[in-house]
Amino acid sequence: MTNIQFSTGTYKEYQLNGKETISVCVSDPNIIDRVKGIDKRIDELRNKYGDDITQDNIGALDKEIRAMIDEAIDCPGACDKAFGNTHCLSISGGQPIVINFINALFAKLKKDIVATSNAEKIKLDEQAKTERIQSY
Repeated sequence: MTNIQFSTGTYKEYQLNGKETISVCVSDPNIIDRVKGIDKRIDELRNKYGDDITQDNIGALDKEIRAMIDEAIDCPGACDKAFGNTHCLSISGGQPIVINFINALFAKLKKDIVATSNAEKIKLDEQAKTERIQSY
């Protein structure tokens, strides 16, 4: 079998509350839109479950929210590392820990995505200049 190797982007590791780490592709500009869309999707889940959250379905709600976030940041298991066995809707600091996590991660991601984008643009500009010079 032939192995095809190629660059898949720039990844950055984030340590969560001084413990576990996750790795997120900061060269993926679509990640911002996917993370922004989480609020809307959580609202849709609230409508789905309404006031009918019971011991039977609260675990399903937790799993759906975790899967949604892991998918948005393209990092399977990120929520398990962030929350452990604690339900993602547990309250801390006046709001669900899932919201605390999203807000903290989003603030870092925005900065890192912009920095990575700028660095890649500079790298491409330099490469283009070098190629033009070599063509003479």
